[in-house]
Amino acid sequence: MDFYIYNQNVPLGTEKLGTEGKAILRNCTIKKVFNLLKNRNYKEYSVYSFTNFYDDSTFKKIKI
Repeated sequence: MDFYIYNQNVPLGTEKLGTEGKAILRNCTIKKVFNLLKNRNYKEYSVYSFTNFYDDSTFKKIKI
């Protein structure tokens, strides 16, 4: 599964531009996503699974 993570709790598409506080994880598990969030000490975050990074309609918000 592919995931898009950013260090804010805002709706998809309203996050700040740039790469700081963002990660794209390909072919991984929810456990790896959780470990990444824990290691980076994110307090507020948004996690989305996706099938096509360039099509917002394929993104689904994940509650962790």
